Amino acid sequence: MFRYYLAPIAWAAIILFLSIIPSSELPEFSLWRIFSFDKLVHAAMYGALTFQIMKACIRQYANWTLRYNAARISFIISTIYGGLIELYQEFLTPDRYGDWMDLISNIIGAIIGIILFRIIFIEYIR
Repeated sequence: MFRYYLAPIAWAAIILFLSIIPSSELPEFSLWRIFSFDKLVHAAMYGALTFQIMKACIRQYANWTLRYNAARISFIISTIYGGLIELYQEFLTPDRYGDWMDLISNIIGAIIGIILFRIIFIEYIR
């Protein structure tokens, strides 16, 4: 059972690492600010996280609660995780700050992750 969660846990660790590194070490790229590339990255990262959590839940054939509530569970976990990271950035890092728009991008990414999962793995959902 735990092996199914290795990919989402690893991805969550990558998100955490990228979220807490000092902003002085992030690359300066003006095109990112113009097109709000940061929000697209947030959506993609949390879409991938939600996708992986949903896949792990669907593969739990013995646990029907996880299997049949995979979309809801993965959305809640991703949203709470994104919110906690934004709070961490706001209150516990000296040069990063939490942003409501980042959280909204995370939520949009989570919804996209669920939709993509349902499109790609329609046979698992039936």
